[in-house]
Amino acid sequence: MLTGRALFTTDDPMERVHAHLAKVPPLAHDVERSVPEIVSAIVAKRVAKNAEDRYQSGAVVAE
Repeated sequence: MLTGRALFTTDDPMERVHAHLAKVPPLAHDVERSVPEIVSAIVAKRVAKNAEDRYQSGAVVAE
Protein backbone atom coordinates (compact mmCIF):
# COMPACT_ATOMS: atom_id res chain seq x y z
CA MET A 1 0.00 0.00 0.00
CA LEU A 2 2.85 2.36 0.76
CA THR A 3 4.49 2.01 -2.64
CA GLY A 4 1.42 1.38 -4.78
CA ARG A 5 2.65 -2.04 -5.91
CA ALA A 6 3.26 -5.52 -4.56
CA LEU A 7 6.60 -6.27 -2.91
CA PHE A 8 7.26 -9.24 -5.17
CA THR A 9 5.78 -9.63 -8.63
CA THR A 10 5.46 -13.02 -10.28
CA ASP A 11 2.75 -15.07 -11.93
CA ASP A 12 3.80 -18.26 -10.14
CA PRO A 13 2.03 -18.56 -6.75
CA MET A 14 4.74 -20.82 -5.28
CA GLU A 15 7.47 -18.41 -6.34
CA ARG A 16 5.54 -15.58 -4.65
CA VAL A 17 5.29 -17.59 -1.42
CA HIS A 18 9.01 -18.35 -1.60
CA ALA A 19 9.81 -14.67 -2.11
CA HIS A 20 7.77 -13.62 0.92
CA LEU A 21 9.42 -16.26 3.08
CA ALA A 22 13.02 -16.08 1.91
CA LYS A 23 13.81 -12.84 0.11
CA VAL A 24 14.42 -9.43 1.63
CA PRO A 25 11.91 -6.96 0.17
CA PRO A 26 13.17 -3.74 -1.42
CA LEU A 27 13.09 -0.63 0.75
CA ALA A 28 9.94 1.41 0.22
CA HIS A 29 11.84 4.63 -0.56
CA ASP A 30 13.81 2.80 -3.26
CA VAL A 31 10.56 1.72 -4.94
CA GLU A 32 8.63 4.97 -4.43
CA ARG A 33 10.75 8.10 -4.05
CA SER A 34 7.96 10.01 -2.27
CA VAL A 35 8.21 7.70 0.77
CA PRO A 36 10.45 9.30 3.44
CA GLU A 37 13.52 7.24 4.33
CA ILE A 38 12.58 7.13 8.03
CA VAL A 39 9.17 5.65 7.19
CA SER A 40 10.89 3.16 4.90
CA ALA A 41 13.27 2.16 7.72
CA ILE A 42 10.39 1.64 10.17
CA VAL A 43 8.50 -0.52 7.68
CA ALA A 44 11.62 -2.55 6.88
CA LYS A 45 12.16 -3.27 10.57
CA ARG A 46 8.50 -4.24 11.03
CA VAL A 47 8.62 -6.79 8.19
CA ALA A 48 12.04 -8.26 9.04
CA LYS A 49 12.24 -12.01 8.50
CA ASN A 50 13.83 -12.80 11.89
CA ALA A 51 11.74 -12.02 14.95
CA GLU A 52 14.77 -10.73 16.85
CA ASP A 53 15.32 -8.11 14.12
CA ARG A 54 11.81 -6.68 14.53
CA TYR A 55 10.60 -4.20 17.11
CA GLN A 56 9.67 -6.09 20.27
CA SER A 57 6.55 -3.99 20.87
CA GLY A 58 4.52 -1.22 19.27
CA ALA A 59 5.56 1.14 22.04
CA VAL A 60 9.07 1.38 20.56
CA VAL A 61 7.69 2.83 17.32
CA ALA A 62 5.66 5.44 19.22
CA GLU A 63 8.71 6.82 21.05
